[in-house]
Amino acid sequence: IKKYLIKTEIISLTKLFEIFSSQTKIKILYLLMDTGIWVKEVSILIDMTPSDVYRQLAILKKSVCERLD
Repeated sequence: IKKYLIKTEIISLTKLFEIFSSQTKIKILYLLMDTGIWVKEVSILIDMTPSDVYRQLAILKKSVCERLD
């Protein structure tokens, strides 16, 4: 059981580091933490389309939900 827990923790940490290695995701998170900002505003501030911002948010949301399971 202990080996399994260590392996799953390593996998979880690896996924977490993959997510935070993206400057785009970090920028989005920073903007969202600082203010109650709309996706359209985020897209303008980081020079992306709203659709791309939504895609990045979906990846972040999925990763957070996986961590909570």
